[in-house]
Amino acid sequence: MDARPEQTLIDAQIAWYYAQIALLKAKRNSIAPICRLPNELLSRIITIYAIDSGTLFNLRWAKVVMHICWRWYAVALAAQPLWSFIDLSYGERWARFYRQLERSGVAPLTI
Repeated sequence: MDARPEQTLIDAQIAWYYAQIALLKAKRNSIAPICRLPNELLSRIITIYAIDSGTLFNLRWAKVVMHICWRWYAVALAAQPLWSFIDLSYGERWARFYRQLERSGVAPLTI
């Protein structure tokens, strides 16, 4: 007797349950109070975090905030004033400088 068809069926069921768990987690996350905040308020919270953590100029705030979820990533990218604080002490990282300059948009720069 070959156990492979039964094993394949079990693997398919496990995959289905993982998918259901992922859907339930997404649903739970969507009803969290933080998910209902307007983008402007969320942007302000991100700004406060960047200032209070002392990471406004070195962009470490971006690594933390932009990995939370896609919405926070999009809000952080759209928050032009956050990108206008530029630290030139990183030497030859011109690609980072130009990307940050591009993301700062029309916000006045602070170097």
